[in-house]
Amino acid sequence: MRFSEREGFRPVRQIVQLNSVDEPLRNKLWSVLSEHVMGTLKTNSIFSLDLTSNFLDALWLTHFELPADTRYREIDACVLFIRNRIFQGHWYEVYDFIEFLLEHKDLLFGLEIDEFRSACNYWLERDVSAWRVVGNKVVRLTSEEEIVAVEEATQVSDEYTPVAIHVQRSLELMSDRNTPDYRNSIKESISAVESMCGIITGNAKATLGSALKQLEASGVAIHPALRGAFNQMYGYTSDAQGIRHGLGLTEEPNLDFEDAKFMLVSCSAFVNLLRARAPSAPVPSRAAGTSRGRHRARAQAKPPQTRP
Repeated sequence: MRFSEREGFRPVRQIVQLNSVDEPLRNKLWSVLSEHVMGTLKTNSIFSLDLTSNFLDALWLTHFELPADTRYREIDACVLFIRNRIFQGHWYEVYDFIEFLLEHKDLLFGLEIDEFRSACNYWLERDVSAWRVVGNKVVRLTSEEEIVAVEEATQVSDEYTPVAIHVQRSLELMSDRNTPDYRNSIKESISAVESMCGIITGNAKATLGSALKQLEASGVAIHPALRGAFNQMYGYTSDAQGIRHGLGLTEEPNLDFEDAKFMLVSCSAFVNLLRARAPSAPVPSRAAGTSRGRHRARAQAKPPQTRP
């Protein structure tokens, strides 16, 4: 995590970029496009002017939906126009353009499509986007429900504040743009559940395994299968080969964003369930910072005045 984020001068990234492409990610995706696609386009213009014209005609007419006679004849001018559209357009236009390229790859002779796809996905994962390039499409891998579960878990307060701290820390470690720490993100996620169970049972020193057994005695009914599932998840992080121990650091070298996201979302949802079922638990509310809370706030906001 950067100094500015760690010290609160700049907000830490949310769980994922779902309905947005922030400036750093847009810069990186353009760099991929510039290297793999625009470079290929310029090379093609030298050896095959007809192929280049076919691609640009398709781009102007079917993608940008502009009159054919507005297309620039010089390649550099076309590239500059495309660049401006990428940086000035809506977030989804970036992904529209990537899909167009994938669907018209035959008109870009020499484009290493697998390398292009891999490069896009590298930055999409690194900058915590909800989207990935799969085949010829940009597809969503993170649901609104997952985002809401995590955001809700970060909003708990009062006696549950330690739980929110663990969830927030897990999110920060997973979302760190420069050095994401998936291993410790997973540890923080399971620690959030452990903390919640300790608060409910009144035994803050209990391990998750023992605290799960005490939940029913504390007035929280959990289906045995669900309790067993979290027992196994806890064992995954805590046994001799688990990621909480030094040996696990070498035995589990392939933990990635998807592992960390799965644990964060699962543990957040379980924390929310336990909070809702805990005796005398406060009624969960949608904070303004959550996705649904923001939607409702916008719906209740006074509509802007229009000019006569």
